[in-house]
Amino acid sequence: MFFNVKAKLAMLILGIVLVAGCASNDNNVVGTANGLEINNFTTTQAEIFSGSKTTVSLNIENQGESLVNAGNGGILLIGANEWNPTNVVRAFSKTLRPANTFTNPPTPAGQQIESWTLTAPVLGKGQSRPYILTGRIYYDYLTSVVGSIKIYPESEVTAAQDTGEELDKSSWSVSRGPVSMVVTVSPDPVVVSTSGDNIFTLQVTLTNDESGIAYRNGTVSGVTADGTDTTPFTIDSDELNIVQLALSGLDGKINLNLTDPTCIDNIQLVSGSATIICDVNVTKPVNVPTPFSIAMNASYGYYTDEQLTITAIGK
Repeated sequence: MFFNVKAKLAMLILGIVLVAGCASNDNNVVGTANGLEINNFTTTQAEIFSGSKTTVSLNIENQGESLVNAGNGGILLIGANEWNPTNVVRAFSKTLRPANTFTNPPTPAGQQIESWTLTAPVLGKGQSRPYILTGRIYYDYLTSVVGSIKIYPESEVTAAQDTGEELDKSSWSVSRGPVSMVVTVSPDPVVVSTSGDNIFTLQVTLTNDESGIAYRNGTVSGVTADGTDTTPFTIDSDELNIVQLALSGLDGKINLNLTDPTCIDNIQLVSGSATIICDVNVTKPVNVPTPFSIAMNASYGYYTDEQLTITAIGK
């Protein structure tokens, strides 16, 4: 009897491919990366005589769709120790919000500009030396996917096959962030039997789409407003490339559970990406087509940087 149930369900799933192939819903609306970006990292003078002063400026802007809270992360100037910089460590002065085009007038993306006054190191007359400076930002971010899914009982699939009715496939809305996320379900649409195992598969693919490095969120904190203590920016190697997932919307009106709740814990990006597959169990019978929504949130820290070169000239 168990074999017959599984075989029957397999035939129904094959039928879904034909019935739902022309359904109107797109599977995914994918974000286009971005996050907290360095708009520019500039100096007022690319060549400067020993003992003279120049100003280095860093302009950052939240070009994603998540908040950057002032308490997590910060800004670091690297490579300027010989230039007597004024506090290489800077904190975010405020919460940097993403742009909001739905307000009237639209709200622009949050920005912050930091500047350092530098004094060129002393060199012998006729000598010159290029210095590579790095402006780096650390921040916590969130990429979110919201999905709309409909579960069909096998009786509805059979009826749809007979009448040629279209079945609704899942649809997804994805926010922008440096780590992108794509979520799919299989089969799509989801079909369950009246008896036997009612399990469908949830697949999540995470990709580092920007040039920086991800790390476990919350790792960089306690940065002082202005200072020289770079200790908070220390990240252990086992904290790098870690993304934490959280799933909400399950255990709702149709009683869904991850068969293994740990399948979404501490995902490590290997060569910039990772794919996980989780089984979801429908714990109570579904007698009519039933829509539900889920949200998958990916939390992580991220750092990225820009470089510039200043040449000191002895006099």
